[in-house]
Amino acid sequence: TYSQPALFAIEYALSVLWQSWGISPTIVTGHSVGEYAAACAADVFSLEEGVKLVAARGRLMDALPLKGLMVAVFANEEQVREAIKPYAERVSIAVINGPKNVVISGECNAVEETLAHLQKQRIRARRLAVAQASHSPLVDPMLDDLEAVAAAMALSAPQTTYVSGMTGTAVNGTHLTQPTYWREHQRLAVRFSDAMQTLFAAGFRHFLEIGPDNTLLSMARRLPLPEEELAWLPSLSANTAWETLLTSLGTLYVQGAGVNWNKVSG
Repeated sequence: TYSQPALFAIEYALSVLWQSWGISPTIVTGHSVGEYAAACAADVFSLEEGVKLVAARGRLMDALPLKGLMVAVFANEEQVREAIKPYAERVSIAVINGPKNVVISGECNAVEETLAHLQKQRIRARRLAVAQASHSPLVDPMLDDLEAVAAAMALSAPQTTYVSGMTGTAVNGTHLTQPTYWREHQRLAVRFSDAMQTLFAAGFRHFLEIGPDNTLLSMARRLPLPEEELAWLPSLSANTAWETLLTSLGTLYVQGAGVNWNKVSG
């Protein structure tokens, strides 16, 4: 119940901190629950509304009758879709992190049988340490309630260019202001690889991760990359929070970003 609001709080606080230092995003995207913080940073909804939505998501997930499994499969999307085809009502592709990094999610027995099939093909896989099998058929019982929470919110068009982690493409305000978007966001796959390719294709070369570590940057660096030099900038890392923040800030400054040094030193 608490992990999702806690993550949202960290991401929101970091976003506000960076903006107070003069570093505002030109474009945003998010990965699964991280998309709530991205939407808040883009003024799709207020902090208060965001907390309500994320807390409801966590509470509804905790109440699900079946928890399930999530497994990272190191194969391409087509191979994985073929492997889960016999279990279409019980297992889904939950995340596409890269050309050969696809997460499946669903009922324990069906996921285990899929794993056995993949192992016979000598395809590597790794179980993920998660509490619930998100982005799978197991979340269907919570979707009506989650959509109802979103429907009671004041949703606005993003004030910052927004790449959906669900579609992997840039979306306009009519998408994000529909409660059905946040329903589908919980059920459909996270298309992180596509979202990053959209950012690359649009010419973006500086990537600042708003979160407690550099997990997304590490995955992004393993994608097919543009030829130009890219800047991968974490906000935090274990045991070196201020050093990491200030190193990323310094990198942005020497590459031309305007910094409000009075706020940094104050």
